[in-house]
Amino acid sequence: MLYILHDYATKVTDSFDRFAFSKWYVYLRELLVQDLSAFYFDSVKDRLYLEEKNGLERRSCQTVLYHFLEFLPKVIAPVTPHLAEEINPCRQHHKGSIFHDGWLQIDDKWNNPEACLAVTILKELRSVSNIAFQSLRKAKKIGAAVGGDAKVYVENEKLFQCLLEMNSGQEEAERSTLSELLVVSRTSVERVENVERVCTDEEHATTGTLTLTDICSDSLNFGVLARPGRGHKCPRCWRSVAEVDGAVCQRCDTVLAKLNSS
Repeated sequence: MLYILHDYATKVTDSFDRFAFSKWYVYLRELLVQDLSAFYFDSVKDRLYLEEKNGLERRSCQTVLYHFLEFLPKVIAPVTPHLAEEINPCRQHHKGSIFHDGWLQIDDKWNNPEACLAVTILKELRSVSNIAFQSLRKAKKIGAAVGGDAKVYVENEKLFQCLLEMNSGQEEAERSTLSELLVVSRTSVERVENVERVCTDEEHATTGTLTLTDICSDSLNFGVLARPGRGHKCPRCWRSVAEVDGAVCQRCDTVLAKLNSS
């Protein structure tokens, strides 16, 4: 997510330098509606609300939110100064007026090509996964995607290895970057010879393509199969990973035990 902020900061700064104010609006709307609201915020609600208070997962999310709050008022200040001044007191280190703080200060370390590749893959996967789970919900086999399992089929070996790394290095995982950003209970990754043929045989599977020049010059085929979760629904996180009906899952049990002992 910090890579996305770096990318938008670069594009917004360039649009102001060229007096291309219409571009500023397009970039800002894309960031707020697509990348933050529909993609990031929807994915991290679980770790922000349910993880251990001072755990690394939750603190990393808070770090992103902190930098976003530093970013937003400065970006909108030249065009909507009054709104920017209303937001400014919410910042941790504000100096009175937003215009006393200068322009954006973005760390170049956030410009990570590997993060760019991961974001591209995850965005496209999320889009296709949503379509697959919509089909499962229409069939009334599931209430929400968070209670289901997603299986990702790929043909390309390098793409398979990228997804495997996002899936905690396992072909099937309950807690991983992939399961979090797809907002599902469990994710699995499988390499197959022909994605189209495999997905045609599955009722709730959707296919998609990726164009990743870092991996392959040709378009890469992939598919997502949506299935009801195998475990019981956890009453705290709603993921279908609990071992006993009505009981919380192992992750939630650990977090609650630490809360009760503090």
